[in-house]
Amino acid sequence: MSWPMVKLGDILSIIRGVTFKPNDQVEPLSEGSTIVMRTKNVQRSGLDISDLIAIPDSFIKRDEQYLRSEDMLISSANSWELVGKISFIDKLPAKSTAGGFISIIRAKKEKVIPKYLYYWLTLEHTQVKIRNCGQKTTNISNLNLERFKELFIPLPSLNDQRRIVAILDKAANIRQKREQAIKLSDDFLRATFLEMFGDPVENPKGWKVKPLISVIVGELQNGAYFPKDKYSKEGVEMVHMADAFYDVIQRGSLKRVQASDADIVKYSLTHEDLMISRRSLNYEGAAKPSLIPQSDEPLIFESSMIRITPDKKQIDKLFLFYYLTDPLVKEHFIRKFVTGATIKGINQKNLEQVRIIVPPLELQKKFSYIVHTLEKHKKKINESEILSIELFTAISQRAFLDQL
Repeated sequence: MSWPMVKLGDILSIIRGVTFKPNDQVEPLSEGSTIVMRTKNVQRSGLDISDLIAIPDSFIKRDEQYLRSEDMLISSANSWELVGKISFIDKLPAKSTAGGFISIIRAKKEKVIPKYLYYWLTLEHTQVKIRNCGQKTTNISNLNLERFKELFIPLPSLNDQRRIVAILDKAANIRQKREQAIKLSDDFLRATFLEMFGDPVENPKGWKVKPLISVIVGELQNGAYFPKDKYSKEGVEMVHMADAFYDVIQRGSLKRVQASDADIVKYSLTHEDLMISRRSLNYEGAAKPSLIPQSDEPLIFESSMIRITPDKKQIDKLFLFYYLTDPLVKEHFIRKFVTGATIKGINQKNLEQVRIIVPPLELQKKFSYIVHTLEKHKKKINESEILSIELFTAISQRAFLDQL
């Protein structure tokens, strides 16, 4: 027996996020403040509350704008690949709302179980449909929420919905355990960094301090701009703003562009380089570094990025990467250089001035060896995670086809 199909607009409400300016922010958890969830907090693995900001309660005009347990947050203004990304809210750290680039999805619980709705919205083929409700642009792509509400979802009885949620919850728990193992590895690496080099802000071990421009080879290089008619399936791979979401650039599925030999030489990226995001939708993304995997295939980068090549005689690439991603470094030495309202950015001149500690190269390389060792461990976890994702996807597809 097939399930009835209903429009999303019949089973959910959408509440738009609250807009504010950076200087409107107040201390999180202070009296009269409300936490604001941003695009950074909306992760597919769940709500990330490791970095929170707040605004005065006066910015909240209606009670419905406050987040509730079992709400969902959807990225409604972001890079194209991230439009439609959704987090489910199990619990909240404090009184909270949503920022201007995301929207609140609130299930009508008399019709649909929130977790059932969430699992359907995060299906791969549903995510494609959601992005097709958006308007793709070069910088910020927007989700048309009215078109989104016109999508159809299979809607069995509430009892069948509960049964499906129970099955998918068990499969999701297996994935979460693997994700927790990866997070523990990352936490261990940061603790090791602090133990070996000390607080990068206080510099208690008295390492040499230099501006970034003094520890790289040559000059900083902005990326290239190509008009739309230059993009082609047969061209050379090119890194764009959305690709910098990853710590390591994911080769093989990047956009391609027809570039001249001269452009390929001028804008080439190799595994010896670090790529720095020149522009982003948020402060965290501006000046974010990314590693380049080794490959025989050419790779270039577009104008939203800056290339730097660490000087091997002074600085180890992995040490510099982890230094630039350290939360203390970002807060004290990078964020002050980030400017912009809608699009956050850092220019070459300011990036050149970022303060870098320079411990003995031998100690840097020792840290790099630890990184390589942990990455091998994480690779094994990730390989099992891929199998887990494939299994979860297969179970999810069967569940919504009433085949379980």
